[in-house]
Amino acid sequence: MGKSYSQIRLNLRGFLVKDYMIFYYPPDEGIVIVRIVSGYRSLETLFNEDSEDSNA
Repeated sequence: MGKSYSQIRLNLRGFLVKDYMIFYYPPDEGIVIVRIVSGYRSLETLFNEDSEDSNA
């Protein structure tokens, strides 16, 4: 279920619910929700911000 966003992060998937995008990783059983954001946000910018935070 959901669209692949592997171009942003490896194995990342997501789907739209109303005006929100739910991002998750699909392990062997269940899902791990990474983030829920407004569907209007720039996704590349959003995930680049996360990378910059982890480098600090």
